[in-house]
Amino acid sequence: VSIVLLVPSLNYSQAPSLGTASDYAVFTSTGAFDNTGPTLITGNIGTNAGLLTGFPPGTVVGEINVANPASAQASTDVNLAYSNLVGVTCGVVITTLGSNQILTPNVYCLGAASTLSGDLILDGQGDPDALFILKIDGGFSTDALSNVILINAARHDHVYWQVNGAFNAGANAIFKGTLIANGAISMANGSSVTGRVLTRQGAILLDGNTIDIALGPPLPIRLISFTGKCEKQNVVLKWITATEINNDYFSIYRSANAISWDIIGKIDGAGNSTDYAEYEFLDTQYNNESTYYRLKQTDFDGRYEYSPVVATGNCNAKNKALTLYPNPTNGMFFLDFQGKATDVVSTEIVNSLGRVIYHADGYQSSFDLSVNSYGLYYIYLNLGDRQIVNKFMFTK
Repeated sequence: VSIVLLVPSLNYSQAPSLGTASDYAVFTSTGAFDNTGPTLITGNIGTNAGLLTGFPPGTVVGEINVANPASAQASTDVNLAYSNLVGVTCGVVITTLGSNQILTPNVYCLGAASTLSGDLILDGQGDPDALFILKIDGGFSTDALSNVILINAARHDHVYWQVNGAFNAGANAIFKGTLIANGAISMANGSSVTGRVLTRQGAILLDGNTIDIALGPPLPIRLISFTGKCEKQNVVLKWITATEINNDYFSIYRSANAISWDIIGKIDGAGNSTDYAEYEFLDTQYNNESTYYRLKQTDFDGRYEYSPVVATGNCNAKNKALTLYPNPTNGMFFLDFQGKATDVVSTEIVNSLGRVIYHADGYQSSFDLSVNSYGLYYIYLNLGDRQIVNKFMFTK
């Protein structure tokens, strides 16, 4: 009994409040934000002072806020959370991280810049509320292929990293938890985060990463389909659900670039239903620049999630000028453009999630998609003052 009483007790109340920053997967209070490659982020991103570029080719399932009231509040909340972590009392002082090291719930402090080498195992000891706080007084790096592993009920949303310096993730490293840094954030190609990477100051550089805020289990809404179709220079959006539990409403968003989104409508959900439900929304304010749509589904408790992005193309373009064959295709297909090939600025292929999977300057007439996944795709010819779009199916 005496030994048990001497073991430090870690209370989840020691975890910092993130405020509005809890909605962000990647954020810097002050610094440029850039991405190269097909990065996929689930959660908001932003900077409160600096340029944000690289989306596309990156994809964000969430909001992008740059030097606006939302980013200003997130900046305040990131700084408060960092200060709160600085004030948390150390439980154990350690000098290294990784090499199959096992840590149990506690507050761990490292007195200098550190590197994660190999696997770090966080053992929740069967307690889903187990809290881990790691405080690093200096920069923090993860080696290539290093891994943060959670076992025995440990959860990424109960893991916090306070880094008094820059954070660098090595190629194909797997990182978990909420990291709040005091310097630049750089993630090498293939590295991933389940949680958040936030900083008080410094640039953010991403390169073909997967970052998922993973707020919790998916909402109990089973979305069967979400489509958009041009009809008489308007866009008809339709979606079908198979199951709805606690579903309050759907918000409809439109974007010209899959980066900045505007809410254009709201439709009440079915509440609780086990029957198929069909929804339809007509966008009569469509213009030549708006090509992307998504849904935000919100339940009665305020939890929400976003649908995949759909691209409708330019409803005012004369799409008959572009023929694609064969359609459906088994990977190889050809374009026949009834216009001047020299007028084409670029050729792009976009998947059903709105991600650009292929880009070429100028006009291209033959393609091979055999290395990609089966599904619906859109091909765009950008003519400078307008776009011509056609859609096709890639099947076996």
